[in-house]
Amino acid sequence: MTVAHATDAQYPGAGAMYIDLGAYYDAKALRPFLEDIESLFGHYREYYKRAYGLIAAADCLSLSTFPGLIGEAERHAVNKKVSGAISRELGPARGRIAAVKPLQPRFISALTCQGFVCLDSTVSALCPRVYALDNEFGLADPYIRAVADAAAKRGIPGILCPDPIDPSRFEALLLPEMDLGFAAVSGHGGYGGECARHIRLDAIPVREKLRLMRTEIRACSKLRAQLLGESVAALSKAKALHDELEDIYNPFVDFDSVYALAQLHIDSLLG
Repeated sequence: MTVAHATDAQYPGAGAMYIDLGAYYDAKALRPFLEDIESLFGHYREYYKRAYGLIAAADCLSLSTFPGLIGEAERHAVNKKVSGAISRELGPARGRIAAVKPLQPRFISALTCQGFVCLDSTVSALCPRVYALDNEFGLADPYIRAVADAAAKRGIPGILCPDPIDPSRFEALLLPEMDLGFAAVSGHGGYGGECARHIRLDAIPVREKLRLMRTEIRACSKLRAQLLGESVAALSKAKALHDELEDIYNPFVDFDSVYALAQLHIDSLLG
């Protein structure tokens, strides 16, 4: 019922195979439910569309783009902080690296029908030492980019995690070979596990600037939180409608045959 459930096989037969799971539906028994199925499909897609629109609107209210808040002085302060961490944790650059493995992109968190979810245990398992980076003003992204660039120049492989609200920004960098991670934390999401160091990036903007903008910043943050809350509600409604669809379909699916086919492919793959 979602796009990822269907894809074209490359070189069918010779290099890949199609698997027709639709063969395990009792189509005749499902036919009387067509009107209900069409209605549920239409409504749950509308809620997903609403959720995505709300998330896009919330992203426009990110404090990282708040006019006049983050300037050259703030970016310089971030660079100063991160240069110390790079020197301390990664050591000097090794010169030219002949074959640098690119950092692997992986999401470590998501906005779901249950709100923000971050795989804190995964971060902790891969990286026993984590730098927690304040991110209310979006300063974790330039910090993480600087560490990622330094890691690449030293040939250190790792995992670079995009922000689920704005994937053009990053919320975490995991360097398992170094037992080291860098992860954003904020009031609306991000990493919530144990940390070895807490880098207080939110203290970088000067107090006078924050004082002058306090009213607008609070209003912006409140509206952003409301929009994200509404998006979660829309995702929750979409999930409930999807569950209703599954309640219709499940009695008319031959799951024993589906599981038997899956086992055949598992046995084939494992030789």
